[in-house]
Amino acid sequence: MASSSAAHRLDRLLSLMRDASAASFLGARSFVHELEAKHEQQAARGGGFTRFDGDTSTFTYRVPERVCISGGRMPLSAILSIVDETTSWTSVGVDRYKRPGVSISLQASLVPGGLLPQPGQLLIFENRCERIGRTLGFQSCSVRDESGAMVASARHTKLLDMGQRWNWLMGPMFPVTHAVGKALGVFDERPLPKLMPNLAKLLAPEALEVKTLSASELGLGDVRNLRAAIARHTVTPPMLNEVRILFGGCQAMLHEQGGAHAAAAVGALADDPALNYENVRPTCTKKAGQMVLIGMDVSYLSGAALGDQLMLFAEAKPEVSFSHCQKTSSIVAISRLAKMSTQEGPSFASAVGAANTNGGSGRLAGVSGDVSENRNRLLHNICSEARMRYTQNFDEVGGLKRGWLPKPQGAVISCSV
Repeated sequence: MASSSAAHRLDRLLSLMRDASAASFLGARSFVHELEAKHEQQAARGGGFTRFDGDTSTFTYRVPERVCISGGRMPLSAILSIVDETTSWTSVGVDRYKRPGVSISLQASLVPGGLLPQPGQLLIFENRCERIGRTLGFQSCSVRDESGAMVASARHTKLLDMGQRWNWLMGPMFPVTHAVGKALGVFDERPLPKLMPNLAKLLAPEALEVKTLSASELGLGDVRNLRAAIARHTVTPPMLNEVRILFGGCQAMLHEQGGAHAAAAVGALADDPALNYENVRPTCTKKAGQMVLIGMDVSYLSGAALGDQLMLFAEAKPEVSFSHCQKTSSIVAISRLAKMSTQEGPSFASAVGAANTNGGSGRLAGVSGDVSENRNRLLHNICSEARMRYTQNFDEVGGLKRGWLPKPQGAVISCSV
């Protein structure tokens, strides 16, 4: 009887997903499609949501090569993006009002000694709805490989308040709401959207500067080991979720990218071609070290829409900690992602033009020249911020040979480390 009830609950959840993918008022394409993390994409490979029992669901995911950015492995932020999707649907299935809500925070950490996934590897996402209240929802997720070994763990906090009208229509009146929707023809079958050839191309910054921060820029004393990465992105359709705002998991992946550039500048220990692009100026004498993200915590403050220009500002510095009489070194990066306003000085578009015409300086004029000014501008329009921890000790993360640093598209890079 218990298994029959679990199968019935899974059928109801999958029915909700089918309606959401067919609803004409929702986007036909989302960033989760780009990850190949939609149920229908994975179901074709024998995966997707396979169990929904009580407050726990299971989602199996065959890692596609296109999401393994650089070095042949899947970034932690991509795992977190899938957690965003799978825990959200688990919450919808448990919640009597079926509220999707919005993310407040996402956290993930790689298990010590764990391996980042490779193409073709099967991942099992065990999603648990810890608590659902009137306003907030709390979910957790354990990510395991096919053998049952832990790969990563994650937590997700959502704001669930959708208003009384939503609760009434999607709660006790849902059968009527659904019947009316079908009668009005709001559900239509749509083919799976066309995907980008490679996720790295979608997320690559349009412009990037990596620089050493001076004490005068920060108002601090000794900042010899502090580095910053400043990047420009424009929100495109594949970055959106179904309600046409920038997907939280996509923001996490942008944060990992920006933080990796700043952390690599701090490390600068090993020869790695990741930052050795053709358009890097000869003054960049140090090569970037190989960065692996082992933990991240993303907080969400506001949204971004199609066409918005985004500025990502990441600062990184080394950190040494002591645990059980052992010294552990890592690099910590703080990243902020914000919308740029045309009323707040030069836009990124004009900055990129200046970077390519102002004597080939490689700097994003009017954007990255004054760090404190850019920090203040970020605080006004911030979408999300992240705290990330990187390591260069590859033995601890399965011998990963290269970090994830997608090449910017057509802009000069400055690497004055």
